[in-house]
Amino acid sequence: MGAIKKFFSKISSVLLRSRGVSSAPQRLSFGRVALESTVTVLTIFLLSTILLSVLVYPNLFTEFAAGFYSKTSPLQGFMQSLADGLVSIASGLDSIAPGFRNAFEGLVSTRLPSLTEGDLLWRYVFCQNAAAWVSALAALAYVKNFSNTYRSRK
Repeated sequence: MGAIKKFFSKISSVLLRSRGVSSAPQRLSFGRVALESTVTVLTIFLLSTILLSVLVYPNLFTEFAAGFYSKTSPLQGFMQSLADGLVSIASGLDSIAPGFRNAFEGLVSTRLPSLTEGDLLWRYVFCQNAAAWVSALAALAYVKNFSNTYRSRK
């Protein structure tokens, strides 16, 4: 991360020393203000127009969406193929679920009660505890390996 930051700081320092680019922020400030004010005015105008249209004609968006969907056959084909793909994924997951359950039960020792059987409260507490431990260990690993300490060494 530090190497990337150093690289971009070198590029920006070189660009700011060049003659034509160093005055660019002063020239762009007026353009930026004009652009931001234009976007703000247009946004307020469009939002007020949409709000008034919905107040006058409440079924505007539903009829637009229904008409657009009924007149656009490529959109219908895309939605049908998307639905078919989701159905095939769901059926695939349904077919592998028993095997996954059997493999998971095989990993649990015979001395421990199975996680798929027994009291519902015990299973809930176990899953919550496991999730808490995984989150805590992931946070500790991240802090240990990836965070920069901002303390000054004495």
